[in-house]
Amino acid sequence: MYRAGILLAMDFRRISILLIVAVAFTAQAQNVSPDLGKMFSYNSAAPLDLQKRVFDHQPSATIYDVDFASPKDGRVTGFIVLPTSSGLHPGIVFGHWGQGDRLEFLPEALIYARAGIASIMIDYPWVRPQPWRKPLFTAQTSDEQDKETEIQAIVDLRRSFDVLEAQPGVDATRLAYVGHSFGAQFGAILTAVDKRMAASVLITGVPSYRAIFLEGKSPDAIAIRQQVGIEALTKAEKVMSSLDAIRYVPFAAPVPLLFQFAEYEPSFSKEAMQAYFDAASQPKAIRWYPAGHELNDVQAFVDRSLWIADRLKIPALRSEISRQFKLQRAASAR
Repeated sequence: MYRAGILLAMDFRRISILLIVAVAFTAQAQNVSPDLGKMFSYNSAAPLDLQKRVFDHQPSATIYDVDFASPKDGRVTGFIVLPTSSGLHPGIVFGHWGQGDRLEFLPEALIYARAGIASIMIDYPWVRPQPWRKPLFTAQTSDEQDKETEIQAIVDLRRSFDVLEAQPGVDATRLAYVGHSFGAQFGAILTAVDKRMAASVLITGVPSYRAIFLEGKSPDAIAIRQQVGIEALTKAEKVMSSLDAIRYVPFAAPVPLLFQFAEYEPSFSKEAMQAYFDAASQPKAIRWYPAGHELNDVQAFVDRSLWIADRLKIPALRSEISRQFKLQRAASAR
């Protein structure tokens, strides 16, 4: 299907009062509907069965190649980066984009480690080695199977918080999430169903299945509609839309959200991105960058680093970012 192309008198016053009360209650409860939330439940008391091997030593961190038991099926592969400095360490869970893997955020994690931040980054099921690999968006997988594979990735990211909290010296009261593209979609869901993070960064996240496949103006989206047909894509949307990020961001509070969007995003419209941000609960912030979906803009990295530093109270990170860019300017001048 779309696999090849990859992923609103008295009676009125009374009703108005009821609606205001309902909205206030929802804002206070900050809960997604039970039907949506239960998709991502798991047994947090089950053994982690973490296997941890030294991958590399850096001056400020040790990188571990790890795998642990998935709450859904098989094992989760990834990296854990632990600072060599002493004391309590804030922690970050990273979620890569759909075409990437655990390596995407490793350079960023190593910079954060210099400020004493621990982190974990996993591979999603479709990029894991055999026998734990699961295909996604192929001719051999159904919409239902693709949905279950994405749900596993989200649950495995929840389990990643458990794994990170279990590491020596990690401060479970200062955790953040950073996700790109698919990782941002998954982060929107995580922030609604799991309140352990003190901050969440969503980088070029797709608002909904419809925004990208049925309304997208990119050559890929147009080609998919021509090849697959609107009827088949609409059928797939009915299956996949329960994972739309825009359904979950209204329930993020009290977790602060930083949205980072690309001004030249080819996959979905600026109106869809703005509607996504508008749907989110407070507190929230939005930043735009002159880049494409990859968002390989150094200012985006600086902005989220400083935003995390302020929300997790990590002055050392603000100092480290300043030091990094002084070094870069000095190198450029030579």
